[in-house]
Amino acid sequence: MSQQNAFPVIESNNIVHFIYRRVAEDLALNADHTGIWDENPMNQREGSNFFYSTHKLEPDAHIKYRYIKDLEEKILDPHNLQQIRESIVDEVESFSWFSMPEWEEENTEILSQKFEGKIEKKQLQSQIMSSNRELAIYLPPDYHQSRDVYPVTYIHMGKSAQDVGQIHLKVDQLIQGKKVRPIILVMIDENPKGFYDELFWNTESVNQYSLMLVKELVPYIDQHYRTIQPPESRMNFGISFSGYISLLTTIQHSDIFSRVSCQSSVYWAGKREKRINHSNTNQINRNLYGLGTI
Repeated sequence: MSQQNAFPVIESNNIVHFIYRRVAEDLALNADHTGIWDENPMNQREGSNFFYSTHKLEPDAHIKYRYIKDLEEKILDPHNLQQIRESIVDEVESFSWFSMPEWEEENTEILSQKFEGKIEKKQLQSQIMSSNRELAIYLPPDYHQSRDVYPVTYIHMGKSAQDVGQIHLKVDQLIQGKKVRPIILVMIDENPKGFYDELFWNTESVNQYSLMLVKELVPYIDQHYRTIQPPESRMNFGISFSGYISLLTTIQHSDIFSRVSCQSSVYWAGKREKRINHSNTNQINRNLYGLGTI
């Protein structure tokens, strides 16, 4: 290992060897390709603290991973200094990461290009939720110099979408390149007291959040910004567990929203699936579903 410069060890263009050499009773791999919710046991050389696991990947794969030590401790790869932070359920967690030989980084242009839009911080005082909701509003370039009106995308788990996914930078780049029309993004911060219930688990909290969006937030945005107000110009955008609230709200309030985008979403069979299946989806103008991370 002393002669190896990079970890994990990549062999040819599609084989990777995960190696860990530290004191541990048990070690498991927690990674994109094995299932971020699963723990894949690693092999241990008998009588040693040397653990290893070999996997076959796509040549252009980009993988985040970590180790689970002694059944409960989440640790990063001590041999790999490359780290990334990503939203998992209701927390932003740290991972090690690596890429296979044919992977091409996509965000270099985003980080190097000048940001021409504007972010405004606002606070919505919600009577329905009995709380204040923090908002980050992305306005496209030249918003304040023009009299144009704009479509709006409402982004749930907005703090993660902004801090981790850098969605505002990507949209700004697409607008500058004239690949999409100028739009307004309303990024709704996660509830600091815990947003898991209101976006997914608790039916009553989910209903309140959905009503807050329809009865309070949309009118607030329409009143304070130059928006296109027919439902065809509003989209709900959800990532991970907020994909459910995005789809449900769009289906149940098609007079307000007719577009929805859900990425890496979680629904799970049961009452949530039944609520979706028993709802009328005929009025949805466009739905986009995607796998992977933002």
